[in-house]
Amino acid sequence: MTSDVALRSGGRQTDMARSDLLAGLVASRLCHDLVGPVGAIANGVDLIDEIGAPPGPEELALVRQSTERAAALLRALRCAFGQSSSEGVDVVRTALDAELRAVIDGRRVSFSVVALHGPALPAPVARLCALMGVSGRLLLGLSGRIELSLTESAALPVRMMAEGPRAGIEPEAAAWLSGDLSSPPSSREVELALLPGAAAMAGARLDFSAEDGRVVVVALADTA
Repeated sequence: MTSDVALRSGGRQTDMARSDLLAGLVASRLCHDLVGPVGAIANGVDLIDEIGAPPGPEELALVRQSTERAAALLRALRCAFGQSSSEGVDVVRTALDAELRAVIDGRRVSFSVVALHGPALPAPVARLCALMGVSGRLLLGLSGRIELSLTESAALPVRMMAEGPRAGIEPEAAAWLSGDLSSPPSSREVELALLPGAAAMAGARLDFSAEDGRVVVVALADTA
């Protein structure tokens, strides 16, 4: 396991330790998030086997629903945690919206995307949007709403607002959003640690604030 001392030490070793740490956290996160949907598919197949007859509409619907959920989750996780093979490839914004909605929307959490720029987004900006969306779910707490917005005239800035009774940014989360991994996150929190790097790759810098049950994270065009 990567130690805190290694992360605080200088030079190339620190960069390698940081990369190894984040890679391990992302791998753990993917495994954790996929266990439920894949297990649901397996349960549906087991149910069909137990019946011992051609599956009926209810059994097929169960497997289909679980498969669609797993596919949507995989697409969203690939966009958020993956690395585009070509920065020139755009991501269709409606597809990104649907994938994030499938992952974030729930009985106690609502998700919306407003003022999206154009029909497609550059891949680095799409990844930034996906990470900001899943980060909003983490910063929100148990219930509330998440809103992701872009300007109509440009890909940046990107603004994420999470609003709910328990929405907030703990000191460690603020450190991760600032690029400080001296106290490493868990796999459940890894998106917060990935955001600064994703913002830099999209030509942006992060700004964030929290007050009165509202968290705002903004990726602003970096003109420095």
